[in-house]
Formats: sequence, structure tokens, C-alpha cells
Amino acid sequence: MSSSTLLSQSSASLAANAFFYRDVKPDTPTIYVEGDKDYRLFSHLFKSGSCQIVVCNGKNKVISTITKLNKCNIKGVLAIADADFDRLMEGTLKYQENLFYTDTHDSETMILSADTFDSLLSEYGDDEKLKQFYEYHEIPLKAIVKICVKIGFVELYSLYFQSGLSFKEVHHNRFIDDEYFTFDYKSYVTALINNSKSLPYKDKVKKDLLEGEDKYADRPWEICRGHDLTDVISFFFKHYGSDKLLSYYDTSDKVEILLRMAYHYKTFEGTKL
Repeated sequence: MSSSTLLSQSSASLAANAFFYRDVKPDTPTIYVEGDKDYRLFSHLFKSGSCQIVVCNGKNKVISTITKLNKCNIKGVLAIADADFDRLMEGTLKYQENLFYTDTHDSETMILSADTFDSLLSEYGDDEKLKQFYEYHEIPLKAIVKICVKIGFVELYSLYFQSGLSFKEVHHNRFIDDEYFTFDYKSYVTALINNSKSLPYKDKVKKDLLEGEDKYADRPWEICRGHDLTDVISFFFKHYGSDKLLSYYDTSDKVEILLRMAYHYKTFEGTKL
């Protein structure tokens, strides 16, 4: 498995390089992905030496690159992108026969939707601490997802309506009660609005957000963002995990590494992707 990380190149340059790749290794497919984390995941899933993965640095660049290659009728190339919120915003997915999207919001949600979290829980959870958690909740991942559904709705609303909400300095983990593991959604929304100095129609935005709190609860893997989930999972383990293993999960980036390591190719074979 070889990689090419060309962060500064345009989609035109990336497409031009495909001609060189095909001349050098005509029988080796090239896969274009969004970022370095995607490269690490698919390097883990695809057989070593079977393909070359090129990091494009962004979804738009992935789509633009594969579009240019298709116009030139270049064979042996495909692209993988995150679906993001596109399935919830009808008509925004751009389909091509060699452009593929994650089944869920992104690669992290794809991994978590496959019960991979249970592997982390058995390895890093603290049995004594978890007794407290189980007094209020039945399934840890379900409680984590329930929080992230609400966070995801706010992010989708901000994106769809370009509301001008400012998320800077308002971190959602501040509003999670570490004892009961509940999320103070109203306080979170209020803090966001107060932090958004140039936000127009504040009363309407607040009303919309509070009324839509659980709007996509029936589509959790499309409304939740992977980074939010891994962030809340890190928070969860800091309170219910083994203290001696804290260094393994003290950031969302480390949680993402653990999830990639726990995700098996046989599970990936069961996805549409």
C-alpha cells in the first residue's frame, strides 16, 4: 500500500498526477480520499500493495479530482468521501459511478454503528465506576449517541440556514453532567447564542433549536458527527474508564485511533461502501 499526501495541490494537479501513476503502475488502482485519517483507516482495511491511496485534503477536492479524471476517461481510479449531512439535505449528494460515500455521516460513525465501541468498553472501562453509570443508563453508547444527536442538529441547523452561530469557545462537553451523564441542551443553546454576537433573529434561532432538539433521533448515524462522538467518548472514559489507561483515550484523536484498530475488515465487507 503506497500513499501520496499532496495537501497543497489543487484538484487539477491531483488529476494530472493520475496520468503518471497509471503509466508507472497501470494495474494498481488509485483511491482518492479526504484526509490523513481516511488514509490510515483504508490502509488498515485494504490489502497491502493492492492499491495506492491519495489524500486530497477535503471533500470538495476529492469530488473535483474524480470529476476531472472521469472527463479524461482515466480508468482504475475511484474516490471515497464522507456523506456528512448530505443525506439529510436532499439533493446535495453528487453521484458518479466511481465516487462512493460512507454509509453513515463519516468513517467514525460507520465504525461506531458496527458495535466497535463494545471493544473499547471492555478494554478501558472501569467496572466499579460503570456501576454508577448503569444506575441511570442501560447502554453507554446509546447515551453518548443521544447527546450527539442534539449537538449534530445544532450543527446541521447552522450549516443549512447559515445562521451565524459561533461555536468558538462553547464546547459541548462543558454541558455534560459527569455524574448522571446527561446533557444540558438548553444551556448549550443559550451559550451558543450569547456567544454569537452578530447572530440575527436570536429569539427565532433559539426557538428553532429548542424545538428541534430530538428531530433526527431516528437517524442518529446521519445526524451525529464522528468527531463529536469521539470527543464525548473521550469524556465518558475520563469519568468511567480505568485511570491507569487514561493516556490511551484522553483525547478524541486517540479514541479515533482505538476505533480504527478495533474495526475489522469483515465488518467493513457488510457495509454498502
